[in-house]
Amino acid sequence: METKSAIVFVTGASGYVGFEIVHQLLEAGYLVRGSARGSKFEGLKKALTRFPNFEAVEIQNVSTADFSDVFKGVEAVIHTAAPVPTRLDKTNTTMKSVVDGYLNVVRQAHKAGVKKLVVTSSITAYPIGGPFGVDDWNSVTEEQAASGNPWFLYGAQKKFGDQAVIEYAKSHPEIDVTIFSPTWIFGPLRPGFHHILTHRDPDGSDKSLTSVAYIYKLLNPANTEFVDPIVVDVRDVAKLHVLAASSTSNVVSSDSSRTESAEKKTKRFAVLAPYLASYKEAVQYIAEAFPELKAQGRLVDSEKAPGYPKELEGKIAGIDWERIRVSLVVENTVVAVSEEGDEDSEGKRFFRTWKETVVDTVRSLLELEKAWETSSEAK
Repeated sequence: METKSAIVFVTGASGYVGFEIVHQLLEAGYLVRGSARGSKFEGLKKALTRFPNFEAVEIQNVSTADFSDVFKGVEAVIHTAAPVPTRLDKTNTTMKSVVDGYLNVVRQAHKAGVKKLVVTSSITAYPIGGPFGVDDWNSVTEEQAASGNPWFLYGAQKKFGDQAVIEYAKSHPEIDVTIFSPTWIFGPLRPGFHHILTHRDPDGSDKSLTSVAYIYKLLNPANTEFVDPIVVDVRDVAKLHVLAASSTSNVVSSDSSRTESAEKKTKRFAVLAPYLASYKEAVQYIAEAFPELKAQGRLVDSEKAPGYPKELEGKIAGIDWERIRVSLVVENTVVAVSEEGDEDSEGKRFFRTWKETVVDTVRSLLELEKAWETSSEAK
């Protein structure tokens, strides 16, 4: 894909992950179209007004929308638009609508001659604790998805949505599909995000921050909510998407004993950082980087924050970083965003450290607070 002339379309461009992907694409020189809906459409335009290579388009419903016009000239589509589990209880979202959205995007992308499709899924599509192979799936059934439990629904959406896209890709090998399934995503919000998320949730839940809310909660000494610290930085997740969209390589396995054949291989990857994260360490990192927060009494007590649960080590051990490294070759080079980590694996060195993720996330949240305060004072 020619960097300066190629158009990349990003669904859910106003979302946490989508917004980071859009920024990285623009910084790499791509022309980008990004979709959003409702008030977020206007916010997205304001947030990216300084980028002449960005075009915002309004898509109300990816399940039924006609993409024929907005896909014109597009060479790659990155599909990130999907509800997150913390917000499923506030949306009229069904498993069918999400799966239909996946299929509507891939079918119309294929019809428009799009060459590459990259899908943002979730590690919940895999069995709890692994394994994390291309053919490994969670055991959630359609009946469980209909039970009202948002986590069952979310897991089912990702599982059946991914499977639908994979089956379509097998029948249409001319479109190259890659699926990334990250775990809990943390990392900084890009400047300008306050135009999209204009205020805190009135109920104080901070659900609109999606997964970043769990870092924000560390700035509340009364907080007792800690999700499993099996994490990955949003910048690394976005980088993988950009690499997959731009890669001219069809290598999808590190197994050198096999060569490409008529049978198209599945490019589906579980994505998480290869370090042992802990909230105890996170609070300590925050206190060191932002001593004013500790002085103000805003931080969770590090002694009460959980460390790294040893029983989760298997989840990290089951990830094939070498497969990710080999699969995402752009001009025979994998860009390492961090030199820290295990020196024996390029895939491992790709990922940012827990400390970097935590400190940068908090810094961006403090900037977001300032933007909210300024906006409130201006009213």
